[in-house]
Amino acid sequence: MLLVDKLPQGFAPTQLVGGAIQATMYVLPTAKGTFSLARAMGFGGLGHSLGSVLIVTGICWLILFLPSLTGASPNSIQWQPQWPKISRTLADPTVSVGDKFKATFTNWLSLLIIVSSLIWIASSVFSGVPLLP
Repeated sequence: MLLVDKLPQGFAPTQLVGGAIQATMYVLPTAKGTFSLARAMGFGGLGHSLGSVLIVTGICWLILFLPSLTGASPNSIQWQPQWPKISRTLADPTVSVGDKFKATFTNWLSLLIIVSSLIWIASSVFSGVPLLP
């Protein structure tokens, strides 16, 4: 990663890939939480049709993806050490697309998220329980 003073302030196309990777990693837990909150608030019918599940999941994905369109700034990358390293790497416009994919599969946090999502999907398929709602 570059130093803060050398960081481009504009939008870079590699941020689209980083945003898409990050949104895809977090969409299942976010959508599941959305449906759980909707059910707790009395909107349990929200997840009864395939269309509503796809719409809510798509909206969750967009909400997770849209922050990557604003462009990287020194504040969003360097000054927030509470961000996991993988999030800083995916948001960095100077990192190439190949390096973003490599970082995703070599970072322990992203691997934990990917493996837990795959286990969640596999257990849902084998037990016959719907993945969402």
